[in-house]
Amino acid sequence: MKKSLVKLSCLCMIIFAGLFILTGCGDNKADSTNNKKNEPVSFIGEYGFDRITDETGTITAEEWKTLTGIQISLKINNDNTCVVTYDYGNGKVESYTHKYDDKYIYDDENPDKASYSYVFNDGVLKLKDLSKEIDTEEVYKHK
Repeated sequence: MKKSLVKLSCLCMIIFAGLFILTGCGDNKADSTNNKKNEPVSFIGEYGFDRITDETGTITAEEWKTLTGIQISLKINNDNTCVVTYDYGNGKVESYTHKYDDKYIYDDENPDKASYSYVFNDGVLKLKDLSKEIDTEEVYKHK
């Protein structure tokens, strides 16, 4: 009787160990990594102006501020609006609210007209100005 009880206990332990190994109980690092890769990356947040590039070259944010005295920031909200803020450094601040969708940012005065197309990748938001004949790209980095 003791022999069959020991055999039955060993058999149960082997089955339990097999199920434990097959189901992957324990460390879920691989699963959580795979889930994060499949989740859409949100670009909601605040961005600082980094540079502007056109066919004549690139102007950095520091050069832009030196030339114009203006510091630009951008805030993307989850209600499909973005707010562009111009800080003139003398206490004067102007903000403009624009609507956006999955491809374009629209003109604040003419909401049916796309002003910019955009691409978001690794915390960098690149805006292509659609209103100019010269290809102009503004780059903003997540704060």
